[in-house]
Amino acid sequence: MKVLFTLGLILQIIGQISFSLHPEIINLMEPFDFIHWSILIGIVLIIPYTLNLSSGIYNIIGATISLIGITCFIGMCGIDFVLWAFKDDITTRG
Repeated sequence: MKVLFTLGLILQIIGQISFSLHPEIINLMEPFDFIHWSILIGIVLIIPYTLNLSSGIYNIIGATISLIGITCFIGMCGIDFVLWAFKDDITTRG
């Protein structure tokens, strides 16, 4: 389980560093947005380790907050996938 957690963190870090170094490259990725897929797969791999944290009161609070963050990351990736699928009308007109 710790191997999946570590792999998830590595994928998450790769995706976030890719965003910070080259944010404009996302529009050039066709047909797949590898940065968002890296973040999504990384965050999904973190879920099983987070669910094992629920033993004490502080661990339950931490796991709950972590699951809220995981849900937000999954939602962000979903919204970005949908918006990325639409072409930008401004760049195609000019």
